[in-house]
Amino acid sequence: MAIKIITSLIAISTCLLTVAQDRLNFDKLLSTNKLVFKKPDLFTEVATVENGDLHYDYALKYDLDSFEVRYSIFPPTFLD
Repeated sequence: MAIKIITSLIAISTCLLTVAQDRLNFDKLLSTNKLVFKKPDLFTEVATVENGDLHYDYALKYDLDSFEVRYSIFPPTFLD
């Protein structure tokens, strides 16, 4: 059990070191993990902000309201 926890912590640390800070890095994460993303209409890209409670790689704000969507990519190895 302890080995699984330590392995998980190492995986989390590794993933956090490679976080996307902008759309170019977000696109790289998408490509690496064989994902496709299409920005929805009426949403504008906003800068990511350091968040100790929930890591996220990319954010969009809804143009017609104060609603923000944050995207996180966790590679399959992260979930093992």
